Amino acid sequence: MRRHLPLLIVAGLCAVAIAVATAGCGGADSPVSSTAAEGRALTRQEASLLAGALYRNYRTRGARFQAAALAGPGGGTITMVGDIDWKLHQGQAKVISDAGRDRVTEVAWAPSIALEYRPGMVQAIQKVKPGAKVIARKPDRAHRRLDQIIEVITALATTKRENVQLIMQRPQARFIREDTLRDTEVVLLKYGPRTTLWVNPETGQMLRFESSNKDRTAPIVVDIQPDPKVRVRPPLPEYVVSAQEIADLYAKRAQTSP
Repeated sequence: MRRHLPLLIVAGLCAVAIAVATAGCGGADSPVSSTAAEGRALTRQEASLLAGALYRNYRTRGARFQAAALAGPGGGTITMVGDIDWKLHQGQAKVISDAGRDRVTEVAWAPSIALEYRPGMVQAIQKVKPGAKVIARKPDRAHRRLDQIIEVITALATTKRENVQLIMQRPQARFIREDTLRDTEVVLLKYGPRTTLWVNPETGQMLRFESSNKDRTAPIVVDIQPDPKVRVRPPLPEYVVSAQEIADLYAKRAQTSP
């Protein structure tokens, strides 16, 4: 059965209203990276784990995730809890933020579209298109923090395995430490100067991604629960209105982040 946005999140999903990455998931208890230590050089086996982590996500196809991030220089947080289909580059999530009354509470996306559910705007939207609840718009990754977070989540998969030897030659690829995440033994592997992966050494599966931008003002943590059965279903057309159809209303009420 197809679902529409107010019912996006499947039953059984860990629908935790967090403002930061949950301490119960282990490790970091905030969006700020917990992996400041530089660690040591990678072994070949550890480099192999890094080389295959994103490719394994693609092969697994889907996952349920929790993402926690700072909203931007102005402060605040954004948390997303949802599903990602890496093969189709589609996702859907609940959105928890401290934005204004017309904020996004659920979102779905594909490469060239974002679908927003804003409860505070539904009544006004239906004056333009009766029955509509969801706003369709083009992604704005340059200015919308929500879209930047979506881009990070969607990019956590590649169609090819990386070269192990090249990773071993990368000076900033490092072993950080062993740890436990959600009752699973993991290794923390630094992928670059600002990115760390939490990987199950037995399966090669990435269970957490931590990163930030160049000046470290926009950290993000993504916790991943691999699930090959995840499928993302967009809302039916009758529930959707284009942002262009409500341009004046959207410009007036929907510009707050996320």
